Amino acid sequence: MPTLDEIGAKLTAGRDKTQELSDVARAAILGAVAGGANQAAIATAFGTTRQTVSKIVQRFKSSGTLESKPRSGRPEIFTARDKRHILQAVKRQPGTTTSQLVKSVGGSRSTVFRLLAENKRQNKSGPRASKPAARSSQRHLTTPASLEQGDGEGKGEGDGGPSPHSMAPTSVGP
Repeated sequence: MPTLDEIGAKLTAGRDKTQELSDVARAAILGAVAGGANQAAIATAFGTTRQTVSKIVQRFKSSGTLESKPRSGRPEIFTARDKRHILQAVKRQPGTTTSQLVKSVGGSRSTVFRLLAENKRQNKSGPRASKPAARSSQRHLTTPASLEQGDGEGKGEGDGGPSPHSMAPTSVGP
């Protein structure tokens, strides 16, 4: 039968001191406490402090769970339903502007852009849209699926679109 030190070493191998303990490690700590092991010896075996072992035991006694409490932070702007609505709108109508999306669900333009950027990173099968050569007041959004269909949106250097270096210089107003 493995010793407490062996169990602790296996369950916390590669763990940095700033990382929280896994649920499995917390369960093993509770099992060791229930088995009558000294909290200081448990802390040494799991590479943590006696106070951490004590907190795990107290949290389990009060809440009956090993899970961590949710971290504080700013609440999300969009619900899951809003996120689906935005992504479906862009998929159905690739020319949808951010202003139209913001009017339909609220939030800010930067929040909508962040949502779209996160979605594109998850979809690794499609090519990423290249950055436009110049900014416009209303940006048209594309999805990786619309780029694959060759609708002409998001063309950049090397894929048939105009090169920023080949464009004629334009003069700025008076």
